[in-house]
Order: sequence, then C-alpha cells, then structure tokens
Amino acid sequence: MSIFKDDIRCARLKRLGFFRNAALSALITNTHNDLGVKLTGLKEELDRLRHSGIGEGFDPFNENSIDLFFKEIEIENLHDAIQLFEQLIVVAAHKELENRILRSIDIAYPVGDESRRNLYRFSDLRKFLAEKGIDIQNCLYFREVNILRLISNSIKHGDAAVSKELSSLTGWAKDAPLKNLKTIFDGIEPKLIHFIEDLILKVEENIGCYTAPTSALLEAKNA
Repeated sequence: MSIFKDDIRCARLKRLGFFRNAALSALITNTHNDLGVKLTGLKEELDRLRHSGIGEGFDPFNENSIDLFFKEIEIENLHDAIQLFEQLIVVAAHKELENRILRSIDIAYPVGDESRRNLYRFSDLRKFLAEKGIDIQNCLYFREVNILRLISNSIKHGDAAVSKELSSLTGWAKDAPLKNLKTIFDGIEPKLIHFIEDLILKVEENIGCYTAPTSALLEAKNA
C-alpha cells in the first residue's frame, strides 16, 4: 500500500477516535430535561387536585375527581415514556460505539479477512482482535464499556433486568429491574471517548501507523 493511502487510513482511524457526538448528547440532555419538567408539572397539578377537597374514590360527577383520574394516568404514562427513553439512550450509545469499533476494523484490515465478518458478538470481536495481538479488555475503561454492553443486551434481548453477568460485574442484585439508567449513562458516557481512542491507538500501532494519544487520554490514564 502506498504511503499516501496509509496516511488516509491513519487519518480515518484517528477521526473515529473522537467518539463524542455533541448533537446527540445535546438532544438526549434536552429531551430528558423536558420530560422531567413535564413530569414535575403534572405532579404539582396532582397535588393541587388532591388538596381541593375531593372525597375518597372516583366521582364521575365531580370535575376535579375526573381531572385527578386522568392526571394519574398521564403521570403513569410519562413515567413509562421516561423509562423507555432512558433504555433507548443506552442502546443507542452502545450501538454507536459498536459501529465505530467495527468501522475501525474495516479500515485497518480492509482486504480478504473473512474472519472479521459477524463481529457483533463480543466473544467473536474479542477473538478477532486477540488474533491481531490486541486485547480489548486492556483498553482504558473497558469495564464501563462492558457494563454498557450488558445493560444494552438486557434491554434488547431480555426484560430489562440485571443479568447474572452484569450482577457479577457490578454487584447489583440479579434479576432486579434496571433503573436510573440516565444516571448510570451519565457516569459512563464521558469515558467512552477514552476507550475508543485507546482501542484505535492499539489498532494503529498494530498496522504500523501509530499516532500520539491526545492530552485528554493521557490525563485519563494518569487519573
């Protein structure tokens, strides 16, 4: 391969290392905040109705009682919507990370390597990289990425509960429902960029076009 083509390949790999999608992050934050504000407003209306002198039970002839009934349903539906949105955040983040890993493999090992097909299973991905001399589990913040992967799998393929493997990794109670996913995601998300940059540096070194790590990665490694 020519030096020029090698330079392009290295540049494409380096670009994949900048994981954070600012537009997506802003959309997630703004949407979640909007849902939270709406939920808070509905709860305040519910409290007002409950203190308006409504008797026990549902009274179909009392306007406030009818209002209260539908507000409770609306709050329940909004809770479900927020839970679903938080699940989608995790699945989308893992999918984007997975895509960047697979795109980096396509760039680094572009020709005649049939073993790089069907690498969506983590065991196959780990085996493929190990055959190239790269241990993905040695990448910075692999543990957090693995937690994200296991949560995503529990949402996509299970009942959004803590799996045995996830329980072993985190200490969370097995079979407990996954909750507070936005909080969990907020703790993991800043580390994803360091993981993918570290992995891509290892891939670059493996194919002979190593570039220097960013100062942010060096700071994260020294933290």
